[in-house]
Amino acid sequence: MRKIVIILVMLLLSACTGHEAAQNANPSALEPRLQSAASFPYPSVRWNHQTYRITDVTLTEVDEELGEIADYSLDESETLTEPYSNYYREGTKLYAIKGKPSSLAIAILAREGLYIQAEVAPK
Repeated sequence: MRKIVIILVMLLLSACTGHEAAQNANPSALEPRLQSAASFPYPSVRWNHQTYRITDVTLTEVDEELGEIADYSLDESETLTEPYSNYYREGTKLYAIKGKPSSLAIAILAREGLYIQAEVAPK
């Protein structure tokens, strides 16, 4: 019985440590994001009638604020108010990227001083 308890404790500790290591490997994984639903082909933001695919590209500088996420949903068929996301929470700020037109890419504030690039998704 004692061995079983020790094994269970070790399994729990290793699972927690593995999760922290995975988060630390990718700076964008540290953010308060919600998991994307399987019905969406990828994590995205919809802004200005365009769908932007969230990338792993991180930025430290951006241009003007474009707005903020108004709706969050994992239901692709739901009618949502733009801008919305299947990945970021309501209130997440969106920015223009210096030197790039917003018709190609935008930045999402992941946490203070760290932005994630989202690029226009292929149709």
